[in-house]
Amino acid sequence: MSANFSPFSISNPLLETLNFTLFKVYESYQTYLESDNPAGEFNPNLPLLNMEGNRIEIELIPKWTIEQLVRDLSNYDFTLESSNDRAVIGEISILELPEIAQLETLTLVRPHYNPINNEIGVNDKATTYLENPFVTNTEMDKLGFHLTNLYHRGLENPNHIDEMFPYLDLQEGQVTIELFATENPSELLADLNQFDFSLNSSFGQIITGDISVSELNRLAALDSLHFARPVYQPLADVGSTTSQADVSTNSDVAREVFGVTGEGVTIGVLSDSYNNLGGAANDMATGDLPNEIDVLADLSRGGSDEGRAMLQLVHDIAPDADLSFRTAFGGKTDFAQGILDLAEAGADIIVDDVIYLNEPFFQDGIIAQAVDEVVAQGVSYFSSAGNSGRKSYESEFRNSGEVFDLGRFQLDAHDFDPGEGVDLFQEITIPTGGQVSFSFQWDEPFFSVSGGNGARNDIDIFLLDEDKTNILAGSLDANIGNDPIEIFSFTNDGSFDSNQFHIAIGKTLNSDAPDLMKYVGFGNFSVQEFDTESSTLFGHANATSAEAVGAAFFGDTPAFGTNPPEIESFSAAAGTPILFDTEGNRLPEAEIRQKPEIVAPDGTNTTFFGNDIAADADSDPNFFGTSAAAPHAAAVAGLLKEADPSLNPTEVSNLLKSTAIDMDDPATPEFDTGFDSRTGYGLIQADEALGALENDQQVLAAAESLTLDVDGNGDADALTDGLLIVRYLFDFRGNELIDEVVASDATRNSAEAIEGYLARAESSFLDADGNGEANALTDGIINLRFLFGVQGEELVDGVLGEGATRTSGEEVGEYLEGFL
Repeated sequence: MSANFSPFSISNPLLETLNFTLFKVYESYQTYLESDNPAGEFNPNLPLLNMEGNRIEIELIPKWTIEQLVRDLSNYDFTLESSNDRAVIGEISILELPEIAQLETLTLVRPHYNPINNEIGVNDKATTYLENPFVTNTEMDKLGFHLTNLYHRGLENPNHIDEMFPYLDLQEGQVTIELFATENPSELLADLNQFDFSLNSSFGQIITGDISVSELNRLAALDSLHFARPVYQPLADVGSTTSQADVSTNSDVAREVFGVTGEGVTIGVLSDSYNNLGGAANDMATGDLPNEIDVLADLSRGGSDEGRAMLQLVHDIAPDADLSFRTAFGGKTDFAQGILDLAEAGADIIVDDVIYLNEPFFQDGIIAQAVDEVVAQGVSYFSSAGNSGRKSYESEFRNSGEVFDLGRFQLDAHDFDPGEGVDLFQEITIPTGGQVSFSFQWDEPFFSVSGGNGARNDIDIFLLDEDKTNILAGSLDANIGNDPIEIFSFTNDGSFDSNQFHIAIGKTLNSDAPDLMKYVGFGNFSVQEFDTESSTLFGHANATSAEAVGAAFFGDTPAFGTNPPEIESFSAAAGTPILFDTEGNRLPEAEIRQKPEIVAPDGTNTTFFGNDIAADADSDPNFFGTSAAAPHAAAVAGLLKEADPSLNPTEVSNLLKSTAIDMDDPATPEFDTGFDSRTGYGLIQADEALGALENDQQVLAAAESLTLDVDGNGDADALTDGLLIVRYLFDFRGNELIDEVVASDATRNSAEAIEGYLARAESSFLDADGNGEANALTDGIINLRFLFGVQGEELVDGVLGEGATRTSGEEVGEYLEGFL
C-alpha cells in the first residue's frame, strides 16, 4: 500500500524534535495501520530512506553528550549501529518515533539516508537537506525566531546569552522587545502588569520595554499580543581639533565673508550616546564643544559617544549654534519620539546617523513618519545615507522546483540563477573576524506600520557553510499576518576552516511568491555571484522630507586637490522603491524618491572618536562614514538659517542642492551630470549657498519639480488641482481631501501621496501673495482663480493677505506662471 506523502507544516509541539520527513513517515504509517484492509508492505515513496518492515534507520543529535543520549535510548526498541562525537545512528520502530522525540537529551532526530546523493523525490521535487541547529516552537510563534531561541538557550545556559545573542539588547537577564497589540495597546499594557516588564516607550500601536528572558514563554500566550520582536541593536553609519570639512565645504570662507556662525539657530543631534565615556567636560574646556548642551536623554548604558563626536563636527562649522542631544538607541518607538522631542524643545535643524535593521524598505515606518511630521512644522531634517554601498541583492522569488528540508519543516527553494540554470545558493566571502548583519524583506505591508492583514507570505533566509549543508545563522520568523522581514547576524570567528559561505532563501511550501524581495547587508563581506548591486538606502533616510547625506572623504574634494569630488565607496546607493502607503495600500506605481539629496565630507578630525590616518599631518582621530557627513551638512544648514531665519526646509534643501559641486557615480559608465542616486546633487558648498541667498536668487521648487499639477496627470486644472490646493489649505486630510477631485489619469491618487506633495508645495510656492504664509482664504483662492484662467487685478481682488509682498495681479500671475 502506498502512502499519500503531501508536504505540510508541523503543528504538533510534541514532535518538534522530529525531522519533517520522519513526522510524515510516522503519520503515514498510522494511516496505513488504521485502514480497514491494510495490504502489502508499507511504502512511503521515499527511496532514500533505509526501512524494513516497521523499522527505520535514524540519526539522532544529542543536546548534551552522546553517552547520556545512548543511555536514554536503551529504554526503547532501538538498535545502536554506530556513533561519533556528534551523532548516534541506529534502527527503531516507526511507532516509537513520537516517544523518543520527547527525550530531554535529544536535540533532533532525522532519517539516516541511503548513501546515493542528497536529493530525493518529494512530490516530484528534489530535496536538499540542511542541518538546522535552531529551535522552532509553534507555541511561541508570536515571539518570532530570535526570541524563541533566546528563551530556550537562556534556559540551557543563562550566563552566556549575551555572547550568543550580541545583536540583541540584553542586560541582567532581561531583553528589550517591541510588542504589537492584537487590537488595543492599552489592553496589552494592562496584561503586561503580570510580568516583570518595564515600559520604555510607546509610539502609535507599538510598545517597547524590557522583560525577563525567563518569562517569554508566558508572554507568548497573551491574547492581547499580536506578536513581539526583539529590539535589534541599531547601527550608526560610521565608517581641540577642527574638522577638515570646514575647508571642504568652504564653511570657513562662508563665516568670514557672510559673518554667519549659526547664532540663534538650534541644531539637535540623534545618535547612540553623548557622555557615557565621560569626556564632555574636557571638550567644553578645550572649546571643542560649547559650554552648554541641552541633553534631553542620554543612553542608559554602553554607547561610544558618537553623538558627542557629531556635536563636535557641528560646532566646528556653526560655532555659535545652540546644540541639543537625544539618544536614538532605545528602539524605533523611542527614536520616533526623540525626533518629536527635539522639535518640541526648539530644534530648527535635526540630524541623525542611526538605522534600525527592521525599518521597512517599501513603506514609511514610524521613524519616517516622525521625520515628515517635524519637517511639516518647519524643522529641517538631515540623515546619514548609510554605509553599505551597493551590498544588496534583490529579485523576484524564482521557485527552483526544489525543496529545502530543515528537519522540522520544508521550504520551496529560491533559484538565484536568473538564467536557464538552477542554483539554490549565493556564495559570499566573510573574512576571518568579519561581522555581518542582514535585513531581508519583501513586498508586503508591515502589520507594525499599518495593521490590517500584514504579510501574506512566510519567507526565511539562511547562512550556510562552504559545504552548503550546515546552517550557521539565519532567521525563521512566522511572518504571515505580521511583518515581512527576517534579520540575522553572524561573525566568522575563524573556526569554519573557510571564509566562503552561502546564502539560501526559501518560502513556505506552495505559498504565493513575492514579486520583489531584497536583502541589505552590513559589515565586512563581499558577494561572489548573482550580485545585483542594488540600493541600500532605506528607512527614514528615504522619507520624503528627510535630507539624506552621502559621504566624500575630505581629501578627495576640490579644497584638497581633487575636482570633481569623489564619493566614498561605501556611501549608500538609493533607489529603494516605496510600494505601500502608511495604511498598507499598494501604490498604483512604485515611488522612487530622489535620494540622497547631497554629499558632505567625512574622515575629519574629532578629539576622541575614530582612528588617526596617515593622510593628514595631525595625530587626531578621524571620523569616517555618512555619520560624519550628515552633521557637517546640518551645520551648513545652520549657517543658512542664521542668514535668513524665514527659510523653510524646502528652501534650505534647494539652496544646498542648487549650489553643490556636481559629482559622478563611478558605478555608472558615463559621468552623471546633475542628480544621480549615489551622489545626489553633489558636494555642498556653504559659501555658494549663502551667496545665492544674499543675491536674492529665487529658491525654485523646480529643484524638486514641484508644479501646480498636484495629482500628476500632466495638466494643472482648476477642478482637480485647484480644489485639492484649497481643500489642503483648509486642513482637509485623508479621503476628504481627494474625494471626487482627483483626475482619472492621475499618477498621484492616494491621500498620502497628495498630502506629502502639497506639504512640500506649501513650504515652497503656494504662498502666492508672498506674505510668508499659505492661507486658504487668500492664497488658496488666488491659486484656484489662476487655474480658472483669471488674470489681471481680478486675480487678487479682495484676497490678498496682510503683509503681502506681491500685490498686483500681474506680479502674482507672473509668479504662478513659473509653476505651471
